[in-house]
Amino acid sequence: MKPTQFSAFAALARHANRNHWFDCFWQEVVPATLSSRVRVLNVRDAVLVLAATDAASATQARFQAPSWISALNTAARSKNLEGIARIEVRVISAPEPRRRRAAPPAQLSPATRQHLLEVAEHLDNPRLAQAFRRLAQVQLAQARLAQAEAPPLAQQKALAGRDAPSEGDCREAQRESKGELATKIQG
Repeated sequence: MKPTQFSAFAALARHANRNHWFDCFWQEVVPATLSSRVRVLNVRDAVLVLAATDAASATQARFQAPSWISALNTAARSKNLEGIARIEVRVISAPEPRRRRAAPPAQLSPATRQHLLEVAEHLDNPRLAQAFRRLAQVQLAQARLAQAEAPPLAQQKALAGRDAPSEGDCREAQRESKGELATKIQG
């Protein structure tokens, strides 16, 4: 490769190197309790830009920043780097993790439930046997709950077979409700 191809990256490499050294200096100068919550983002135009995980850490860093500038500049001079004049702190919170919908629990077949119960009877470890029994019962309880929530099969068939109300049915219901309302007002 020709040296001219890398000249465009030379300034970027110097900047990254400076950021790296200030990050190292930061870890040495700042107390460990704070350095885990505040990190170096950038160093540009004699300003050290920090990222805090929360507002309390940012406030603490802003309050103590003037006392750290001289120690950071001393460390920077030891590596022939330009010093900093001030420190800027930003609060950058971590993004919320995406919540995934839980997959519906796998349904155990009756044969599998029976097998779990049989294995539980023959286990020497009572805690493990109890866990197998609970597993078989949980699946059974979930199946019963699903059945209780669903309308009975006869009701489902009746609803599916029933025709939608006609316009005449709707008009008749409106007339009845108006008549009831008039009776209530007069009475």
